[in-house]
Amino acid sequence: MTQKAPHEDALPRVVILLRGINVGAHHRASMAEVAAALEDAGFSDVRTLLQSGNIVARTSLLSTEVSRVASEALGQRLGFSVPAVACAADTFLRVTEQHPLDTPGRDDRLLTVAFSEPAISTDMVAASSLAAASEDEIRAIPPVLYQWCPHGVSNAVNVVLALDRATGGVATLRNWRTLQKIRAVLST
Repeated sequence: MTQKAPHEDALPRVVILLRGINVGAHHRASMAEVAAALEDAGFSDVRTLLQSGNIVARTSLLSTEVSRVASEALGQRLGFSVPAVACAADTFLRVTEQHPLDTPGRDDRLLTVAFSEPAISTDMVAASSLAAASEDEIRAIPPVLYQWCPHGVSNAVNVVLALDRATGGVATLRNWRTLQKIRAVLST
C-alpha cells in the first residue's frame, strides 16, 4: 500500500468486488499485484481483503466508471479478464447492515448477497429466471439480491448466472461473513 497524500482522505471510498480471481488453479493473482494495478490506474488507499478479490479504495472516478477502469487495469496487468463490480461505500454499508433472510442459528456462510453492474432492479428480477425462486431463499432489495442457501452455495440457485443473463452485465456473489469483514475495513 502506498503512502496517502493528505487530500486523499477527502476522496470517496468504493468497494470493488472481483469475480473469478483465485478460484481453483485458474486466474491466480496476488493481492499485492491487484493493489499495484489499481494504484497505477489512479485508485488510492487501496486495501485488499482475502484472496478472492475484495477491495476497498478511494477514487475521484464517477461511480459508473469504477468497474470498467478497475477491470481494464487488472486485465492489462494480469493478462486475463477480471470482471469487477463496484459499490459506493455508503451503499455497501446500507445493504450489508442486515440480511433480510437471516434468522437465529443460520450459518452466515450460507447467507449471500449478489452485486451486479448494472445494479439489480425489481423489474430485472421479475423478468429473470429468479422470479420462480422461493421468496424464502431469494429476496431482491435493490440494488442487491439476498440469498439463503440451506443446502450449500454450490447447490443453490445460480443467481450470478441468472443476473448476468438478465442484465447483460456482470454479477458477483459474496457470503455474509466476507461482507462483514469488508464492513470492518470500511470502518477503519
